[in-house]
Amino acid sequence: MRTIYLLASLLLCMSCVHKADKKYYAGSIHEFTLPKDTVFLSGEKIALDKYAGSYVEAYDSLLIFQNFGQTSHAFEVYNAFTQKSIGSFLPKGHGSGETPYVASIYHIYKENGEVKTILFGAVESKIYIWNISRSLKEGKTVIEKSFKYEWRDETPGGYLDLVKTGEDTFVAYVPGVRVNNADIRLPHLQERTLSNNRLVKKIDMFKEVPSDAIKRKYLTEFLFDSYSCVSHDAKKIIQVMAYMGQIDFIDIETGEIDGYRIKGTYNFSIFDTEMDDVSHYYHRVKTNGKHVFALWCGKRLDEVKKFSFNTLHVFDMKGKCKKIVKLDSSVSDITIDPVHNILYGIDEEDIYCYRLEETGL
Repeated sequence: MRTIYLLASLLLCMSCVHKADKKYYAGSIHEFTLPKDTVFLSGEKIALDKYAGSYVEAYDSLLIFQNFGQTSHAFEVYNAFTQKSIGSFLPKGHGSGETPYVASIYHIYKENGEVKTILFGAVESKIYIWNISRSLKEGKTVIEKSFKYEWRDETPGGYLDLVKTGEDTFVAYVPGVRVNNADIRLPHLQERTLSNNRLVKKIDMFKEVPSDAIKRKYLTEFLFDSYSCVSHDAKKIIQVMAYMGQIDFIDIETGEIDGYRIKGTYNFSIFDTEMDDVSHYYHRVKTNGKHVFALWCGKRLDEVKKFSFNTLHVFDMKGKCKKIVKLDSSVSDITIDPVHNILYGIDEEDIYCYRLEETGL
């Protein structure tokens, strides 16, 4: 009888726009069918003179590695074409010119002809503007600006995925967090000022915390797990869901959210079950400016032995799925150099280079 009940529950959780979507989701849901058009891409393995870290972002022939382990610097920068190290930057520590920890790079942008990024240092409660171009030219870390930024009382989960949206503003992802059993907070976006730590705007992607009374396999605060990237004009956040076959386009200026979900995959009513049969759908997402590339798993979570996959769903910037790309190697992470239109796939210590013009898009 319990098996029949679980099957019935899962069928209700799949396909169609469900009333639970309106209960939990702040945007509009549009369902789509995956295209049949599939492209197979062959990559070239990159042999760096040493592996530099566990997380990497790419921009204009640069590979910027971040290592959260016991290293002297937070970042190692490589030339992807020569495969040689250019230098180490952001020394770790508590002394002058050092910082013990910064969150991952999310938004690399160009300003006045120089490549920069915005970083959040949780330990010292600071936000940094790192001038990457000047750092490479001078052979040392150049922090263009730093802002004291108290955050613990405002957002116990801290700030992640910072996007520079204006001269004095940024947008950050605030992760879901359990403050205590009576206070579980939903993930959301905040736009804030740099100079005086003022909240400008809050964008809620979700409406309601699922019941904490249901005995699920997964903690309530992690049910909305997602991966995201930012459009090159810094006007949209593109987010893919881990437990649903859904991609969201979030307009930073208007706060409007459009979600595009694959027909036959779970809807938000999965959160009202014990989630015994949950699947892991999307794993990473990046954009080259014209299209969005989402790394796809699509397997039951208990069947995933290694979080390494070779399928990409390719969307245009309006949420239409254009085609499927199959890589010749499985990867656990992806990053895109938008200047040279190259996708890099990373799997443990292996890095593969894929030229996106070969997709025909």
